[in-house]
Amino acid sequence: IIIDRRCPETTGRHSMWRHICCLLTGMIVWASFAAPSLAQDVSQSDLDQMEARLAQIVSRGDTRSIAYRDLVEEVAIAQHERGVALSKTGDAAEATPHFRRAHDLDRASYSADDPAVLNSGNSLATNLNFLGSYGEAEAILRGLLLSADAISAPGRRSRWTIVNTLAGSLTGQNRLRDAEALLREVREQIAAKGTPNDNPLAVLIANNLAHNLHEQRRYAEADALFREVTGRYQVAGTETPETWLADHNLAANLIELGQLDEALPLA
Repeated sequence: IIIDRRCPETTGRHSMWRHICCLLTGMIVWASFAAPSLAQDVSQSDLDQMEARLAQIVSRGDTRSIAYRDLVEEVAIAQHERGVALSKTGDAAEATPHFRRAHDLDRASYSADDPAVLNSGNSLATNLNFLGSYGEAEAILRGLLLSADAISAPGRRSRWTIVNTLAGSLTGQNRLRDAEALLREVREQIAAKGTPNDNPLAVLIANNLAHNLHEQRRYAEADALFREVTGRYQVAGTETPETWLADHNLAANLIELGQLDEALPLA
């Protein structure tokens, strides 16, 4: 889940869009979120110039100035935005050092429980999941959760997104039962908070829990959840990549159940 670092609690004012990725082999697709970038595209040349200005200030020993603090934040945002831009084009390996630099700057500038630290760390971990570096991603996410738990009630969105990313890391390591427990925990918290069923995060968690059960070959249990997801998109009444994904996942699971007549029209 890559979220704009300046919008830790993204609301309706910044509409969410789904960034679909396949974290695992197989037909069922794991979904993650990305928020639209608020900044203009940042070129590598721009980044190099900003980093050079930052290095000059450091060399002068002027690291307590307001100008330094402002530039650090500017560079961190720019590095994060560059990482987002590269990840959207599938250049996860090239995006990694940008996400890592943004997270390092945030950690040096803010407390461990600051939303900027949580979000840049989550972005880095999401990118590492793409690359299959699940162990490193898990270590980062568990550190973030210690900070998130210290400041957040269980139902806060920032914690939910971190837990979802962690579930992806565990799934990538074939620790499916551990991932299932995390996803069920978040699903219960979403329901307890009275979050609408068509909330994008609620749909995301339902899809990923169904994905998890499918990977465990618990196809009947996964069927109910995949139908729940497709039902939520049918209510919206519009054909989108999300509805295609939901139909695709349901069809793949129906094939495993031997229900080919129902699966084929959806595939």
